[in-house]
Formats: sequence, C-alpha cells, structure tokens
Amino acid sequence: MELNDNWTWLDLYNMAKKANEKQSPKCYAIPKTPEGYLFREVIFKDIDYYVDKNEKYAFDTKEFTDALKLLKRIMDEQIEHPDIDLRTVIKPDGEIELDDILFLPIQLFSYDNIVTYNVYFKSINILPVPKGLYTGAKEIWDDYIAINKSTSKKN
Repeated sequence: MELNDNWTWLDLYNMAKKANEKQSPKCYAIPKTPEGYLFREVIFKDIDYYVDKNEKYAFDTKEFTDALKLLKRIMDEQIEHPDIDLRTVIKPDGEIELDDILFLPIQLFSYDNIVTYNVYFKSINILPVPKGLYTGAKEIWDDYIAINKSTSKKN
C-alpha cells in the first residue's frame, strides 16, 4: 500500500479493505473515535463544496451522495476499532496495543511528541489528516479562527 500526503478518507477506506482481504483476524484502520468524528471528517470537511457563499446548496449532487455512501460504508464495515480508542491505545503498563490498527491519529504539537511515540515504534511515518474528497481541506479548528475587531468586514 502506497502512502502519500494527498490521501482522502476514500483512500483510507480502500487501504483498510485491502488489508483485510489477506489478513485474519480483522485489522482496523483507526482506533474508536468520538461520536461525530467521522461525519466531521468525511462530510463536513467539504462543506464549502456543498454550500457556497450565496447559500446555494448542493446536497442533491452525485458528489454529496457519494460522500454519504462512503461514510455509510466506513461505519457499516467498521474500519474503526470497536473497543480500543485513543485513550486506551496505550495500556496502563505503558505497552501499546496496536496489533490490529493500521493508523494512529494523533496531534503532534512539538518534536517531543514525535520522540515519545518513537519509543514505541522502530520507525514511524507522519502523514497529514486525510483531506476532503472535493475541497482538499485538511483540518480546521474553530479555536484558531478569529475576527479582527477593527475590520470593516464583520458581516
């Protein structure tokens, strides 16, 4: 399986599906995620594609229905681990339990974080979050967004 910086959730889904063709027991693409995470990543990440600034909606398009179908396949086929989440991936004794998980989604805030995870692995590949299917959006956090109080463009 080839990895690159331009991957999408469809690529991640296809990698998990391909990995499970030849593996038993099942492996999972990611640990269990919080409720709403997959919707935010697969659908909401591309909201600018489905709703434009003139409030024209594109929810009846093939692209939107394809994204919904992908989200449904991801959920129905359980690409996320049913039991192990990001809090329990590192067990209380310090051991890491990733034998059946392909990708570990983590936020790296400094090089110290990379060193910490390097303790558990012989080598690691750091990839960006999968981008949106249509916009190329990666990750946007609402606490990074602000409006300059002096701007004339507040509306």
